[in-house]
Amino acid sequence: MRTAVTLGLICCCAVCCAQPDTLWTRVLGDSVGTSLGSIDCAPNGDVIIATHRVAPDPEQSWLARVDPSGNVVWLRHYAGVRILDVRALSSNNLVALASGSIRILTGDGDSLDTHSDESPFQYLLIRGAHNNFYTGFRTSYVYWRNGSPHGVMGIFPIEADSMGMPGNQWTGGSENCEGETLLQDVQEGPGGSYTAVGPHECDYYYLRARHTEQGHWWNHEFSWNGGNGWLVESAIERLPSEVTVIAADVTFEGTDSVHLYFLQDDGTLLRTADVQSPFSFHLADMKAVPDGCVLLGTAHYGGDAGTDIAIIKLDASGYQEWTTTFGGDGSESASELVIHSDGACTILGSIVPAGGSTQSPYLLRTGSVLTSVGKNRGLSPRFSLSPAFPNPFNPSTEIRFEVGRTEQVKLTVFDLLGREVAVLADETMSAGSYARTFDGHGLASGMYLYRLEAGEEVQTRKMVLLK
Repeated sequence: MRTAVTLGLICCCAVCCAQPDTLWTRVLGDSVGTSLGSIDCAPNGDVIIATHRVAPDPEQSWLARVDPSGNVVWLRHYAGVRILDVRALSSNNLVALASGSIRILTGDGDSLDTHSDESPFQYLLIRGAHNNFYTGFRTSYVYWRNGSPHGVMGIFPIEADSMGMPGNQWTGGSENCEGETLLQDVQEGPGGSYTAVGPHECDYYYLRARHTEQGHWWNHEFSWNGGNGWLVESAIERLPSEVTVIAADVTFEGTDSVHLYFLQDDGTLLRTADVQSPFSFHLADMKAVPDGCVLLGTAHYGGDAGTDIAIIKLDASGYQEWTTTFGGDGSESASELVIHSDGACTILGSIVPAGGSTQSPYLLRTGSVLTSVGKNRGLSPRFSLSPAFPNPFNPSTEIRFEVGRTEQVKLTVFDLLGREVAVLADETMSAGSYARTFDGHGLASGMYLYRLEAGEEVQTRKMVLLK
């Protein structure tokens, strides 16, 4: 909808930060569903997508296979069923997750076998290694028990044989996430371990990360803004540095922010960071790549400015490298992406044409998101200044920042005329994360600047005092 925004972030090593171009786009039309399911990559490079329509009755679903050039190879329609997720099981078979069943299909979409499930709830299907899959109850459905909302069994590992064959070669078990955590994403780790993330006990003011390994487990719980931040989406991936990164999209008083948490395999929290972007970024998906990680989301500009699809690239240590958007004449939103062997992305999203009101499934193919990266910097904190929170504020707000090494640090607040209003820090600090509170009592309403200086590095942000 708008001219693409590209933001390169300062890096401390030799990095070629080339953002990917758009190779092609494809609008499938609202005749193949208006609600998005999922996308996956077949072994030959084709992508398989699932969409559905709930109303008017009966429910209808579509599966489509699209080749690397954007041509639709086949399109199949399924009446009376809602296909929520699809994955390529092997070169010849697909596995589709419909409400109430797991279906094994041929590579052309024909049904081979159905594994029924008595549960009426919505699921998602997450691929592990070696034909392992994880499925669980998705965030948009809540199970009510004794008059109170509860999640249900959080994770169901499913395993197929090495050929991806259906029938009794599929096995299943369940892992009851203590506290009945709902499932938003799963990441496998070493030794058969896995970590699941999602809202705790259907309470979207808390994110729980639960790690399970050979009967042992640990939990992490995260909350925001004094327990008042609402969890919209979460995702988890494993970086090339063998560190797990969790992304949490949180909304508070109409403002979205994406928080990142970096953990070791034993659950030790190494550091936290906030995603920086020149727009409101709504997280949709996150995928690891050989040189880092890619966050997919929707860029919101506010008012009638519409939306674009956005990608934020993290390097191998989890630091932001670049941000870019993809937009045309309509309002585009992101849902899920797949990363191909050459680093190219195919993104499933939706589009509302300019002047229109009907949402249609939308495919976007980009060039490679891989970056030529120099020496790995490790996971020591880096110089950064986070947005003040709350902002606007009255009368006080908190300013968080990170220091990469021991040095003299100064945090100063100015008015728009450049007059110094307050000095919040002026001292020698060691590497780490810090927070300072700014109190606006006695000051006039308006915009103020706060500046962080550490050695030769300087960063400035804006905040608004609104009385």
